Amino acid sequence: MQCSQDEPKQREPSKPNATTRPGDQKLDLEARDVADLLVAAIAGPDAKSLDRVFFRISLEKPGKTGVALVKGSAWLSREGKARFSLQRGEEPIQLSFVSPAGVLRGTVNGPLAPAEENEVQRMQELTVLLQGLLCWDLLDPKVALSLGEDWSLESRIPATQQRSAHKFVRRFTEEGRTSSLLIDDKDYAFEGKRDGLHGSLPRRVLLPLARQTLNLEAWLSKAEFKPGLLDPKQQTRQKTGMVVGEEQENQTPTLREYGPIWEVAIQDPLDWERRVQILTQDIIQPFSDAGLGPAGLPSLTNNGKLLLHLRRRDGKEGKPRAPKGYRLELRKSRVSAVVYVTCTWSAAEKTLLAKLEPYIQKLGLRARGPLWMSPYIDWATVQEGPGPKQKIRIRGEIRVR
Repeated sequence: MQCSQDEPKQREPSKPNATTRPGDQKLDLEARDVADLLVAAIAGPDAKSLDRVFFRISLEKPGKTGVALVKGSAWLSREGKARFSLQRGEEPIQLSFVSPAGVLRGTVNGPLAPAEENEVQRMQELTVLLQGLLCWDLLDPKVALSLGEDWSLESRIPATQQRSAHKFVRRFTEEGRTSSLLIDDKDYAFEGKRDGLHGSLPRRVLLPLARQTLNLEAWLSKAEFKPGLLDPKQQTRQKTGMVVGEEQENQTPTLREYGPIWEVAIQDPLDWERRVQILTQDIIQPFSDAGLGPAGLPSLTNNGKLLLHLRRRDGKEGKPRAPKGYRLELRKSRVSAVVYVTCTWSAAEKTLLAKLEPYIQKLGLRARGPLWMSPYIDWATVQEGPGPKQKIRIRGEIRVR
């Protein structure tokens, strides 16, 4: 395949030299030592953080840097499952579930069906590459390792390891890091680097089978998955997104993915007396008449909106009836940085931004909207807002891209 100067170059045979060594103690290093160094280079001190990983990706034609064919996200678990959410232009989002049993594909609203052969090959190549980048084979104590004279590290996956779609991986190392991969008989060339919370992965990788270039826009180790995210049988349960209040609370920022949900946006009156009146009196009858119920706590934004997240009470598909006097809109699927804090309401915006903004920047992502703040208030019984010195639990969310 011909590549432009901006594309990852195919690896040329290397000779042992100082730059290809993981360290100076050549005689003291065994294959397992090199494997541990390579894992530590992307996982830091916690190798288990690689068990669940989130990627923000795009696929490009070789030589067409910055022109994405498709964009989206990927979630991988070491239990052998992967979920891709990819979109070409303005076309519907396509989901692909990859497992040892095969590849299921469909739209967000379903149904899912076995993918065609070309799509199966494309998604399996992408999955195998990401698994290789994450050094999952090196985390398995049953994998046979050997160290070549050129400091290449070979791993052979036993036939009993059904979770692996490949049998052989050779890593070519440079300065204690993987510089290119040979997986079975396919050569994957690297270009640049993309930092994560610990260490870095290559920014761009040439996919020889798909004849495309994978662009890693961001990646997160120790990712949190909502229940059933990687299970295609539970896909129908993901359509309304995570209901705030039922998700696991996190005091350090993390990324989460949410399905489509219906919303009503109201101008924030900016005082608690009026907010309480809106949420406990004004909306009750029109929303009940429209057959709508809450799908999470209300959110107040730092750009002056009060967001009501909604779902149909009857559980049916299709667009619900808009409440009289209100505009109902569909919030599409989103990936968000989320964190929980306990503080006064007056300190909420500053406290949440201090946690979320550096986290988003470190991952190489950008905010795609304002800060959402969901105070944990019992709206069924509340009569007034929190006092100026009262500390409450507050959920913060910023959508990212």
